[in-house]
Amino acid sequence: MNGDSEPGEGHEPSGIEGGHVRDRPLSRRSLLSASVAAGASALALTSGVASAHHTESVDGRHVSGDRCGSNDQLWVDDALVINNDWATSSADMCISHYGDGSFGWEWYRGETEIHGEDLPNYPQALIGTKPWADDSGVPMFPIQRNEVTDWDVELDVEQERSPNEWNFALEWWFTDAQPPGAGDTITHEIMLVLERSEMHTKDGNVVDDAVTDKYGNTFHYWESLPEGPSHDSSWGFHIFRTADNEIPSHIDLTAILDYLVEDPHDALNDPGVSDGNRWISGVEIGNEIWDETDGDTRVNEFNVRLNGETATAGVSGEFSEPPAPPASPTDLTVVGSDDSSVTLSWVGPTDTGDGALDHYVVTVDGDEATTVTSTEATVTGLTSDTAYEFAVVAVTDAGLESAPSSSVSARTDDGDTPGDCVSSIDIGEYDACDLDGDGLHTDVTGSGSLGFNDVVTFFEEHSRPEIQNNAQAFDFSGDGRVGFNDVVALFERL
Repeated sequence: MNGDSEPGEGHEPSGIEGGHVRDRPLSRRSLLSASVAAGASALALTSGVASAHHTESVDGRHVSGDRCGSNDQLWVDDALVINNDWATSSADMCISHYGDGSFGWEWYRGETEIHGEDLPNYPQALIGTKPWADDSGVPMFPIQRNEVTDWDVELDVEQERSPNEWNFALEWWFTDAQPPGAGDTITHEIMLVLERSEMHTKDGNVVDDAVTDKYGNTFHYWESLPEGPSHDSSWGFHIFRTADNEIPSHIDLTAILDYLVEDPHDALNDPGVSDGNRWISGVEIGNEIWDETDGDTRVNEFNVRLNGETATAGVSGEFSEPPAPPASPTDLTVVGSDDSSVTLSWVGPTDTGDGALDHYVVTVDGDEATTVTSTEATVTGLTSDTAYEFAVVAVTDAGLESAPSSSVSARTDDGDTPGDCVSSIDIGEYDACDLDGDGLHTDVTGSGSLGFNDVVTFFEEHSRPEIQNNAQAFDFSGDGRVGFNDVVALFERL
């Protein structure tokens, strides 16, 4: 987020008025720090002075490091955790490293005297570098965009938050010069909002479902501020967001890069973002927080894999592939129907991924209709004489879902009883019927079904005026007229 301070640079706390701190509750972490840090006070914690480190327990986790000062930092494996108060130091924020390897931050931000939707705090973790000076020290960043072949992020994040405006976002920067120390050459800021509160809104998506990555995540392209004097900064700012508003376990950032570098890109209206010589600084994750919010974010895993190299921070110390889902069912077929149901069969997958096959979910027009354990299902409660689209998803005992099978279409019956016709034509002593509504009156005798008697009757009666004058109903051969060829064609329908 733009406006980051250099390490150790303090802010004059805007929450101090006339030499006194405005009344506002301390966060749970601040209270903890105040209770165990020798000489620490609530005033010190709320005015941006770093707290003493301690080894207390929070929610059953052993705290091995804790800092609450303005822009304090912690190194956690390959990540740099930053207590980035950015917009105002009047918020209570602490960053922590726990004995199990996890890390995170807690905050309380009350009502401040700053205004505007673009003035949040941003406690965060960084793998790589920033355009300015902060650097976690991994050799994989910075990197020029045209050198990136694969770029993945693994996340395991727990959050507790109040309902006001906040988000959990990932971002990186493009610069013309090699960072760090390239802050004055920033060309673009790219943000991916992974989760957000209902109050964190914009005007609507620029492009719905703009990107789907190799892990199956779908991202909307949310906001476009092209390079140039289009907003408060001189660089371009492009924002994406998750379609389901949930933090994915794995993200393929290469997919977003590919979307960005399409040239020209009508949605971005910013062809400059495709320059392959620009530098990518690194990857940041963090919470943007606004007034009247509080929360606690725990990061169990923040791992990055770039061109086969990995950097990790968290409990496991490795980049773990997501469990493989089963393959899709195949050969989905409609085997029967009536006026309110359709029966389907399919072939289950032999490749069940990382788990045992547990059940199938049948969908109708994209919505779940029924769940079965066999490879056949009857979908009931349908409307007569209506077309539907069906598909099947395989699910393992661990809840991993396959991609949907190829879909099939089916129309329910019209509900007529045998002997009734969709329409009929009187041809003397017979009432020729259209059995299936296709316009052809194959049931010449009106018996309610097509049989050999219909062929014989049609042979005897096909010269009648009632038949000759209704060629569209009796042209079974499709040659545009009624004759002996149609007798043969009707026989072949038996």
